[in-house]
Amino acid sequence: GSDAGSDAGSDAGSDAGSDAGSDAGPFDAGPFDAGMCSAVGDWSTSFGGLTFFFRFRADGTWTGAATRAELATSTIGGTYMVLGSTFTIVDGAATGCAPSDVGTYTMLFSPSCDMLTTTLVSDPCSGRSMALAGAVFTRL
Repeated sequence: GSDAGSDAGSDAGSDAGSDAGSDAGPFDAGPFDAGMCSAVGDWSTSFGGLTFFFRFRADGTWTGAATRAELATSTIGGTYMVLGSTFTIVDGAATGCAPSDVGTYTMLFSPSCDMLTTTLVSDPCSGRSMALAGAVFTRL
């Protein structure tokens, strides 16, 4: 038989080194952690036997409340930033943490992005660190 196969063996090389950095700005409103998950949205967690609700907004602000309905009007809140899997949080005046108290945590998402766990890196505000260190959040 005649082997008339076309040898398209032009080795163009693989350009796997195109690691586009995070140009999304200081508040990562889009996905992170391998491009899969985003913290933006409403979450619940429990600490001290109580359930608490958080709303992380795309503009880098957060609000916390005792009920999900109160998230819209709560004065408990502050700012946050996500860079990779590092989560930093600053509380406003109503929380008891000083504005200079920047908490740093690592965020680890479940594969489905509907749960996240925070691990303490450093946080000078003891009340916040007691609540957030090892906290498991569930997306609402």
